[in-house]
Amino acid sequence: MYIRIWGTEAQIRESWFRVRGTIAELWELHNLATAGKASIDVIVKEVGRTFPPEALVYALKLKGYSASYDNETNTVATNAPLNVVIETAKRIAEIIDSLAYRTKGTAIKRLIAAVAAGLDEDIDRVIEYGLRMRIFTEEDKRIVLREEWRRAVRKLAVMLKPQTGLDKLD
Repeated sequence: MYIRIWGTEAQIRESWFRVRGTIAELWELHNLATAGKASIDVIVKEVGRTFPPEALVYALKLKGYSASYDNETNTVATNAPLNVVIETAKRIAEIIDSLAYRTKGTAIKRLIAAVAAGLDEDIDRVIEYGLRMRIFTEEDKRIVLREEWRRAVRKLAVMLKPQTGLDKLD
């Protein structure tokens, strides 16, 4: 790649800083596509919204891919194709936004987003099953989680899609 920049010293410095940042982001996306590892920050920039990384990991696992999140380096590792990672992250962000006033707490939002995005299910169906199974309860017209969210992911996934390869959720 060859880049020519004209302008004042300050303009050149600012442009060079932006070019380096963009190349670094593209390189990380390339690493996700080829090596299966990228920082959450780069995925957030590509998606244009924030999302819980753990929900992404569980959603990718429900889709049949391997995935893990390293909290120290804020990176995700997966064998899922780049477009699947980006689309799943977008769906999770959209679901979490739509649950703002329907649920109480962040764990339940993560759970519903992971299951709905991972199994390509409707949010209302996930909530309906969660209420039927007593994983959720209603308090003050909002839905509340009654147990640890990771264990609840497995329970809901078994009921919604019994043929799903749940062995990857561990």
